[in-house]
Amino acid sequence: MGVGTDSTKELSFHRLQIEDSGPGYMHFHDGLELEFFQQLTSEKRVARYHRGRRKYEWKKTRNRNEVLDMTVYNCAALAILEPDLGTLVDRLQKG
Repeated sequence: MGVGTDSTKELSFHRLQIEDSGPGYMHFHDGLELEFFQQLTSEKRVARYHRGRRKYEWKKTRNRNEVLDMTVYNCAALAILEPDLGTLVDRLQKG
């Protein structure tokens, strides 16, 4: 089973553009440093052509991209575990 790296990166970059709290919005701790966000956005999707066909790939824009990789693997773990997030939220709200 693959992780779906390309799709997950596309989803993450799309979610980073959501400005208002709600579905898909990414929340971050106030104490995170600039390096975290630079690593999170350390790649860009570029088109290349092979035998006349367009293909997309992700190219690093910085040397370090561990936070982006961590985001991809966290999404994969969430998909594998399939937690009932509604129940978890209810339990947290009830204490």
